[in-house]
Amino acid sequence: MPADKKLIFPKDSTSEFYFELKKRISPLIAGYSKKALNMTRVKVILFPLLYLSAYILLVMKGHQLIWFYISYALLGLFLLLTVLNVVHDASHHSLFKNAKINRLAVYLLDLMGGNSYSWYKRHVHYHHSFPNIGGWDADLEKKIFFRLSQTDTLRQVHRFQHFYMPFLYLLFTFHWFVLRDFKDYFHPKSIVRRVTKVPPARYLELIIFKFFYFSYILVIPALMWSHDWFHYLLGFLLMHVLASMLAMMIILPNHWDENAVFRLPDSTLHMKESWALHQLTTTNDYATNQPILNFFLGGLNCHIAHHLFPNINHNYLPGITKEVRRITLEKNLPYKYFSFGGAIRSHYMLLKKNGYPLNIFEEE
Repeated sequence: MPADKKLIFPKDSTSEFYFELKKRISPLIAGYSKKALNMTRVKVILFPLLYLSAYILLVMKGHQLIWFYISYALLGLFLLLTVLNVVHDASHHSLFKNAKINRLAVYLLDLMGGNSYSWYKRHVHYHHSFPNIGGWDADLEKKIFFRLSQTDTLRQVHRFQHFYMPFLYLLFTFHWFVLRDFKDYFHPKSIVRRVTKVPPARYLELIIFKFFYFSYILVIPALMWSHDWFHYLLGFLLMHVLASMLAMMIILPNHWDENAVFRLPDSTLHMKESWALHQLTTTNDYATNQPILNFFLGGLNCHIAHHLFPNINHNYLPGITKEVRRITLEKNLPYKYFSFGGAIRSHYMLLKKNGYPLNIFEEE
């Protein structure tokens, strides 16, 4: 991603559906605002409180190994639910109308081990603006061990990625909290360093919050209980394995199914499609008619609506999704929808497909 360049999306007739969609959802947002606000208040209190309760359980009952491991597992679960339902909206300034509350809520991620500044840059700036655009989408940073896009370099090891990647995915949040945040700040080739001048105060925040996190999540339990050292390591890994497993099941199907579309700009940095049509083309919905999933997933299953309207609170997204489906059907526009299980299977097929040269599949 060139630091001084911008992609150019054309404004053509394919943009018209977006403005019509905005008009259609205005009454929905006005009529649902009170219910959405109450739902947001419930989640802002519920999920951080559950995370805190899991930690209190660790402190109170951690001398018994069964409760020790249950506590770490619950910490992983409630970490994820808090990020999905509170931190994610706050990073998009859509949790509440009050900007100060949004800024404070984002710091929940720092308290739970992540870094809100680098995640904001990665997610809001370099993913939402450029989904599935190689070299621009932060989620498509090239990695040695896996290949999501046919435009990436094919390595011999990728032939087996559909076998080993499901296991590596289990280390997603561990890698994020323990390694990637530091890389974003200190590695000169990280996407955050290449395109952003990180303020000095952010470095101090990184160190202070990481010190606080590892102190309460590992050091304090180790000082309180006399378990062998490997139990603390296993508890910490259990927490992140559970959070990572659930996170990957929720996030991966949003853009990366077996027929995923990956775009590249031309030599003048122009894209072929309008911004709104690009969001439709590169984003998926799944299980949007499941009320329980709608409550717990923070609207990520209604992902097309989220990408079209990233600054709208996620509690509106199920209703907006119904309008998205209507308008895409009316205007014969792309709309990709999966069941929850179908979304997981389709991502697995993407891993298998992109582990081989393209011509293998063309010959079959």
